[in-house]
This record gives sequence, structure tokens and C-alpha cells, in this order.
Amino acid sequence: MLTQEGMSSTEITDNLSQSFNYAIKLTKNVGNLIILIILNLIPIVNFIIIGYAARILREGPEEPPVLDRFGDAFIEGLKVIVAAIIYFIIPALIAGIVIGLAVIGFLTSPHAVPTMFTPWYILTHVWARIVFVAVIAFLFSIIATMGIIHMIVTESFSKAFSLSEILKLIEKIGWGRYLLWLVVMFVIGLIISSLGNIPWIGWVISGAAGVFYMVFFARSAYLIYPYQETGS
Repeated sequence: MLTQEGMSSTEITDNLSQSFNYAIKLTKNVGNLIILIILNLIPIVNFIIIGYAARILREGPEEPPVLDRFGDAFIEGLKVIVAAIIYFIIPALIAGIVIGLAVIGFLTSPHAVPTMFTPWYILTHVWARIVFVAVIAFLFSIIATMGIIHMIVTESFSKAFSLSEILKLIEKIGWGRYLLWLVVMFVIGLIISSLGNIPWIGWVISGAAGVFYMVFFARSAYLIYPYQETGS
């Protein structure tokens, strides 16, 4: 495992640069890369790729390893998905209630009929609530992301929800640095997801880019996680 001295103070730009160069090393083993891409294109089976990325995060190998132990990787990927679902049950319920009430309110209001005021009503009532839900989801993701990273590093599912430990880890990284890193990861993830909208071949491009992104994310998380502070 690489040493983590000073990694909690690593500048985000250095982190991104190192992580990008690391992900590019996937091309050194084309056969392994093709297998990763194919698996990532198959729903549910692609949990293996999540588990593969989790292994990179926890073990910190010098280069992306050859994919093996498919069963273990699948189970680890499944744990990540389950933890994420648990975290976002509450935001999902809030979204359903808030947006549902907004839509009902719109449909039962005098502005439900087409008028010059309808766009303004939608903007101020429905979209305002969507923005509110997005903010709630982001707030949950602040804790969820570090919680899942902590779970992977410690190999303990319960650690994903250890709020006190999660907050201490974020404090050691620095709230400003962590939030900036989280926003950058989110934006890059959105860009990768948007590739799927390309007609005909978008799903393939998105699947291939997704492999690089997950390895990139895993390496970046490895570099920002304060291992030296936790004794991991």
C-alpha cells in the first residue's frame, strides 16, 4: 500500500491529476479493460466493477489490478449499493412527498389551465421544490459518500453509518477541501452519465467511460481519505 503521509492536505488539483493518470493505466492491460467494460454494461453484473473499484480504494495498489475474485467483488459492490439505498431512502421519500404535493397543488389551482401565468407558477412552486429536494439529497450525500468510503476501508458495513467517525474523518480532511472534492466528483459523474444520451452508441460510450470514472474515483478517494489518522 502507498504511504498516506500528508495526503489529507493534498491539493485537489494534485489529487485529480494523480487519479487521472492512475485511471489511464487501465489501458496497459487491454484484455482486462475489455472485460471490465463488458461487465459494466450488464445490469446487476456491473456490481462487480463497483467491487473492483472498492478494492482499489481499500488496497491502494500501484496500478489498477487484474480483475479476479469475481464473487467477492460482486458482494462488495452489492454492499455499496445497499448502503447507498439506505442513505437515500429518506431523501427519496421527501422528494416524493414534496414534489407530489407541488404537482397536486398545481393541478388543483386556478393556474392549472393554460394561461400566461402557468410557467411562472411552475417555476416558483414546482421547480423551487425540486431545488429543495436536490439540496437535501446533496446534504445526505456529504455524509453518505464518506460513510461508504469508510465502510470499504474498514471492511465493516456498520461503519457506513457511524456518524461520529464520519464527521471526524471529514474534519481531518477539512470541510472546504472535502466539499470541493465532492462537488468535482459529482460534476464529473454527471458528465459521464450524460454520455449515455448520445444516440445509438451512447450506452457503450457511457459504460466504457464509467469504468475509467470508477477507478478514477476510487483512486481519488484513496488519496483524500486520512488513513494515517485512523491507523488503517
